[in-house]
Amino acid sequence: MHDISTVLLAKKHRVVQKQIRALAAFILQREKVGAAAINIVLVSKGQMQELNRTYKKHDYDTDVLSFRLDEGREGEPILGEVIISLDCVKAQCREFGNSFLEELQFCVAHGVLHVLGYDDRTVEERAAMHKRQAVLIRKWEMRSKK
Repeated sequence: MHDISTVLLAKKHRVVQKQIRALAAFILQREKVGAAAINIVLVSKGQMQELNRTYKKHDYDTDVLSFRLDEGREGEPILGEVIISLDCVKAQCREFGNSFLEELQFCVAHGVLHVLGYDDRTVEERAAMHKRQAVLIRKWEMRSKK
């Protein structure tokens, strides 16, 4: 069972949280994850900068922070939190030429994959992770159009 929740702290943005939860659940299903509980928190630039400073020691806004909250023991549910800066998503739309929804989907997929253990520290890891994100989002979009 997948328990996905969302919290909107960036009040100036309008986001369809149901779609975010559905995409996260879809990714967990496609990645063959058994039980999982993931909280997706949508924040402003200032909120994200504070979180990034506190947890990663970086004093700037970023698009996604992800945290694995469980011990990673075999057979136990995966517990995680994905934090997304909606201001950063909006800025990246302009930078990459995506719609707000496309960029948000990318960030949700990126964060969930980090919770599942994907990493992007090296060029090879980043390429593999971005490829997996693209495949998952493409399958999600195809499924959503039916």
